[in-house]
Amino acid sequence: KDQGTLQLRGPGYDVNPVWASPTFGLNGGFLIKDKIWGHGGGYPAVVKAGATYALDVQDVGAITLAFSDSLLGSLLASPDNVEIIVNGQSCTLTSQHDRLFAGAWGPSPGTTRPWCPSTL
Repeated sequence: KDQGTLQLRGPGYDVNPVWASPTFGLNGGFLIKDKIWGHGGGYPAVVKAGATYALDVQDVGAITLAFSDSLLGSLLASPDNVEIIVNGQSCTLTSQHDRLFAGAWGPSPGTTRPWCPSTL
């Protein structure tokens, strides 16, 4: 679901956004829905492991958070984590969080999925 332009707040995004190409505000945490991943796209962002970020969305039921790479966390025997506060609700994701809701094209349309996946 397109939720317009979102703003991620936290480490690395506390700068004045540059709206010109190629950043289009991404350097300031402004997220624009891409149409690359999954069924209709997503809002990708770079975050720092161990940090806390905040995000406000129109419809928390229409999002699913994902973080890091489970294979990398397993290989390094050191899972990473990040805390995301969405509309005031905290979610701690690890590199080992459940991804059973997603396939190669992202979450399937019409499937029920949690906005904050549980840890495996």
